[in-house]
Amino acid sequence: MGQLAKRSPIQLKNSPGGHTMRSKLCIAALTAFILTLSAFAQKTQVKFQVLGSTGGFPGGGTLVEDAKGNLYGANNLGDLGAGGVYEVSPLGNGKWQVTTIYDMLDFPNQGVAIDAEGNLYGGDTLGGNDGEGEVFKLSPNGDGTFSESSIYSFPGINQPGGPNGDLLLDAKGNIYGTTLGNGNGITNQTVAYELQKTANGYNYVQLYEFCSLSNCADGQYPEGGLKADAAGSLYGTTNGGGQFGQGTVYQLKQTNGKWTETVLHSFNGTDGQSPYGNINFDANGNLYGSTFVGGSSDSGVVYEIDAKGNFSVIYNFKGTPDGAFPYGAVNPDDAGHIFGTTEEGGKSNGGTVYELTQNGSGQWSEAGSYSFPYVQSEGGPLGGLLLTKSAQLFGFTATSKNFGYGEIFEFSH
Repeated sequence: MGQLAKRSPIQLKNSPGGHTMRSKLCIAALTAFILTLSAFAQKTQVKFQVLGSTGGFPGGGTLVEDAKGNLYGANNLGDLGAGGVYEVSPLGNGKWQVTTIYDMLDFPNQGVAIDAEGNLYGGDTLGGNDGEGEVFKLSPNGDGTFSESSIYSFPGINQPGGPNGDLLLDAKGNIYGTTLGNGNGITNQTVAYELQKTANGYNYVQLYEFCSLSNCADGQYPEGGLKADAAGSLYGTTNGGGQFGQGTVYQLKQTNGKWTETVLHSFNGTDGQSPYGNINFDANGNLYGSTFVGGSSDSGVVYEIDAKGNFSVIYNFKGTPDGAFPYGAVNPDDAGHIFGTTEEGGKSNGGTVYELTQNGSGQWSEAGSYSFPYVQSEGGPLGGLLLTKSAQLFGFTATSKNFGYGEIFEFSH
């Protein structure tokens, strides 16, 4: 912002007190103008920095944060040729250290969940006793290392398998998730499930099997994880099925011990197609998500289902130089802004971090954003953004010019 030009003092020839009063008004107006310019400059200033390599190729999901400010995520492919879980630790002075805390021979498909004690939970697609996937737990040992244990091993042929999406933990320690079908491809059962915590471990409970209706009108292939509302109902998306075969947003509700599904919205292409990432609620109970493709430019949309159940598209991505193909979660903050990432688009078609804001008329528009360089050298953010307790935003890319593997980044505005 340039300096304001100096002006000669204004001479007022009115009542004795007029000069003082009008001078104060001029000073107040000038101060307000400067504050407005300062606020605008801060609003449009985008800060981006790379924290380090993930040590592998992330499969999606969202980072999580522990009580000490450490961040955790998972790779679909890691240093040993398979998956792994990594930790991103603050060192001070804006510097971070990325450490692989667990290498596995299997493939975690999304991120990890964390409980109040710092235990990490995740799912891998091909692990377990029968190679059909498992849910695992990493427990901190107090010295920076973690111990791994298997919570549940999916049983194999003709049974649901291939856990997918970020896991959801409730206050009792129960775990909720979805599957994409068996890892060996013999069966195609996609379900929502619960692992009920007991004194002796966990019991598997199938909550709902998708594609139970004709033409999969109830949805098929739940890619994202589950979210819960205050009443304990669960919400998620499928990237296929529904009335038009383009995916759904659904609710699972428990009544008298039985879970039933309600399709909240079936995508038809013009209002979006193929939702992949997690959905999230804002403080008012409105639900937000994105679709990978579809919309006015077939580059994906951000949508809202308000607390009354009304669906609306709030933003259509348009491709370069705008974003395109949002894969990760949509994250609303307490101020009413919405943050997320697109895998492609931006100034160099390497993907973006975007922010959507709403004006007084209820219209949404894109505010501060960051465009990654060309995807083959750096960029391609896959996951959602973590909004930390200190109001920082963190995410990860699929590739990196500096590391080959993906990288962790911080974004602020």
